[in-house]
Amino acid sequence: MTAQSFEVISRWRNMTVLGADGVVVGHIEEIYLDDRDDQPRWALVSGTGSGNLVPIADAVESGGKIHVSYGSRQVLLAPSMPAAGGLSEEEELELHEHYDLPYEPRPIELDLEPVRNPLRSVR
Repeated sequence: MTAQSFEVISRWRNMTVLGADGVVVGHIEEIYLDDRDDQPRWALVSGTGSGNLVPIADAVESGGKIHVSYGSRQVLLAPSMPAAGGLSEEEELELHEHYDLPYEPRPIELDLEPVRNPLRSVR
């Protein structure tokens, strides 16, 4: 993504999110970057209890709302997480499987500390 695209996406916080079926699924509470390339990958959508992550690579802003390319049911059934924190590799894999997205495992690191924060908030 270009810097301009990143600036646009960072404005999306608190905007209403519509699924591909036109149903409101909540609002964007947070945007997460992939630490491998610092690109925005996921939005935490809340409004029905806990937040659900949805991919934002294909999301577009129109009419003051964010339109994602996944149906409302799929978004609402996605794994949930609190607004702060990162994802383990297992959680990231679970999300990729839920949205039928390809997953590329992280390279094995020499230190033995588990990677707990592969995505980080844009705040």
